[in-house]
Order: sequence, then C-alpha cells, then structure tokens
Amino acid sequence: MVTFPLANLASGPFYLVLIFLNILFLFVLATIVSHTYDKALFVHQYLEALFLMVEALPN
Repeated sequence: MVTFPLANLASGPFYLVLIFLNILFLFVLATIVSHTYDKALFVHQYLEALFLMVEALPN
C-alpha cells in the first residue's frame, strides 16, 4: 500500500485545500491534453484516482 506523505496533515481546512488543488490541477492538465486525449475518459480516470486517494487516507 502506497502511503501519502501529507495524509496525517489532511484534516480540516487543509484537507479542503488539497481537494481544491487537485481539482485545479485537473482542469489545468485537461486543457493541456484536451487536443490529444479524450477529455471525458481523462476526467473519469482522474476522479477515480482521486477517490481512491481519499479512501486511502486515515479517518
């Protein structure tokens, strides 16, 4: 199991900032690869990976 270095800090407002930065990164990366990659598939794969990362965080 891969551990996330900031998992112990991901609580409260900092956790929301992490989610916001991930979503912002998604849109920036999607605009870069939109000409060569299926955007819907990319968004689906990214959100799936994001949910897996969130589930891996300790409660």
